[in-house]
Amino acid sequence: MNHDRTSEIIIPAIMPFVEEDIENQVAQVSGVVDYVQIDLMDGVFVSQASWPYEDQVFALSEIHALEEVIKKFPETKFEVDLMVEHALSLAPVLVRAGVHRVVFHHKTINDPVEVIQFKEENSDIEVGIALHVDDKPEVALSYKNSLSLVQCMGIEKVGYQGQEFSEKSLEVIAEVHRLLPHLPIQVDGGVSFETIQKLADAGAYRFVVGSVISRSKNPQDTIHQLAEKI
Repeated sequence: MNHDRTSEIIIPAIMPFVEEDIENQVAQVSGVVDYVQIDLMDGVFVSQASWPYEDQVFALSEIHALEEVIKKFPETKFEVDLMVEHALSLAPVLVRAGVHRVVFHHKTINDPVEVIQFKEENSDIEVGIALHVDDKPEVALSYKNSLSLVQCMGIEKVGYQGQEFSEKSLEVIAEVHRLLPHLPIQVDGGVSFETIQKLADAGAYRFVVGSVISRSKNPQDTIHQLAEKI
């Protein structure tokens, strides 16, 4: 791996429980990575809820706070991972706030045509679909040309950081890579110093990393060290 691409291939994941979590964690990695991923969880699709959900409802009054954080870090792009039931309703709100990439979970989508339409209406936004370890890889084909990436979950219990890596994800990654060789695959969950090489060997190109970075005493060094493992 060309380590000049460290900033592209490692994506720190931020699971915010208060507004300040996003700004504090972005500040630790700003200038080292191109993207950060914000995990949004409604407490319905996954059992845990993140900021700014209140009683399983996204607090629209907080969207200005997110917009201000995005403006504060112009050198960093923001990706949102929508672990929520009403992802297609929320996505346009987040686009207006300034996010650059939206990842929908296949399990939350009733009809892939809706994602295709979202992409047509937001042509400058990158769109990804997240597949869980029990999803059939070929469902990614349903989204046709709307996708900029496929995100394969590396864990079985989504919505929590620090979960055990699932070997099943390697099969999903390899098959998605076979079906869609032109699309970058990113892995979210279970990425560590021990797993990143086997994930790359299976076909993954980008790596969304949560607890390994967030719990590190030096997140920037950890990012570089992860890239060096590939």
